[in-house]
Amino acid sequence: VLGLLRLPDGKSPPLGAMVTSAHSGKTLGMVGDSGRVYLTGVSDEDHRLIVSWDTKKQCHLMLPETLTMSDGPLLLPCK
Repeated sequence: VLGLLRLPDGKSPPLGAMVTSAHSGKTLGMVGDSGRVYLTGVSDEDHRLIVSWDTKKQCHLMLPETLTMSDGPLLLPCK
């Protein structure tokens, strides 16, 4: 899944922030430039994700239940 993460203020989580499954705790990806993230190994249970950085900062996001291929990255608001 190719995604584009956005925080409530419109900014992106920092480069290198880790994306993990709230269900399994498994790391699914790392935030790249401009909030881009490539998620791998996403299972049917991995709809709630946690993005964390700087040891204490984090935001949460929900993946759509049905993931479809699109022309560009999926916009993923992170709250």
